[in-house]
Amino acid sequence: MCGSDTLHIRYTPSELICQRGSYVAGIHLMLSGVASQSLQPLTRSPNRPDLLGAGDLIGIEALAESTCETSRSGCLAITDVELLFFERQAFTSHLLRNPALSHRLLRYLAARHMNPQGDVRHGGSDSQALSELLLRLDDLCGGADRPDLGMLPRGIALRTLQELVGLTGRRFRNAWNAVDTLEIADSQIVFRRDALLRSPVQLSNSIPPTRESPG
Repeated sequence: MCGSDTLHIRYTPSELICQRGSYVAGIHLMLSGVASQSLQPLTRSPNRPDLLGAGDLIGIEALAESTCETSRSGCLAITDVELLFFERQAFTSHLLRNPALSHRLLRYLAARHMNPQGDVRHGGSDSQALSELLLRLDDLCGGADRPDLGMLPRGIALRTLQELVGLTGRRFRNAWNAVDTLEIADSQIVFRRDALLRSPVQLSNSIPPTRESPG
């Protein structure tokens, strides 16, 4: 799909990729990195963002009728992000010329519809929600060299985690302390994957609690 009608764009952590209410000029295809996408909330309750990674699309409003020209969501780079931008008509032309691409797009949109929150939302405890967020970020970031160890990029700070999981400061600190596998090493958030995959009752027995805690 790459050609003269595409743009290769890079974003740095905390840089805005698109703003809610802005004109949707086309489709962004993520090549690498992690971004968060917050939809317009239907209520006043907290709305946890989608987490997007390589292969995800930003600006799917461009696939709707021509009257849908503004973005319903805001999208922010969490890590360094690389993406390809396709103008509306250019993307439509690619779909018309490539039925297999149209089929893949349909399957992708169906998956996004069935799992709109990127596995971040959880009806359980705050510590469960934080554990699932960490595992999701680890998966999107490619994971560490060790199969048992999860290590997030340095650009993902405690404040980033708190905003993504949608907890107040006190609830976030309590959730962090409840997941004993967490620590901060060399300015990176580190955890044991196997401990996060266990039941919440077993988490407290994972590793000794000699770690840095969010203030």
